[in-house]
Amino acid sequence: MDINDQHKKELERKILEQIIDGLEDNKLTSDELPTIAGFVLSGLENVMTHEQVMKFLTDLSSKWPIFQNLALLEKGEVQEAHEDKIEEQVLNLAKSGNVEEAISLAKTVTKS
Repeated sequence: MDINDQHKKELERKILEQIIDGLEDNKLTSDELPTIAGFVLSGLENVMTHEQVMKFLTDLSSKWPIFQNLALLEKGEVQEAHEDKIEEQVLNLAKSGNVEEAISLAKTVTKS
């Protein structure tokens, strides 16, 4: 699934908030900021899909563990979007009379 510029801006905001918290809690140093900023700016510039965002956040959090919660939040958002899409498909199948197919698809959501 593709992401848009608004999603990238939101990620930048969340990363910036984590940086501020990290500096205040002494989990990051000001010496690390140029490296982190370069990594974030170049990394986010190239992401176009949720899968790429997840890879970027995984790489970011492996270098700086303070960002691990962002990766978890994004993973949850991706899972929720996927489930919403399936739920809509289930309702459309049920509406068109494909009840067995709707039930089968609904079971895939409840098993996740």
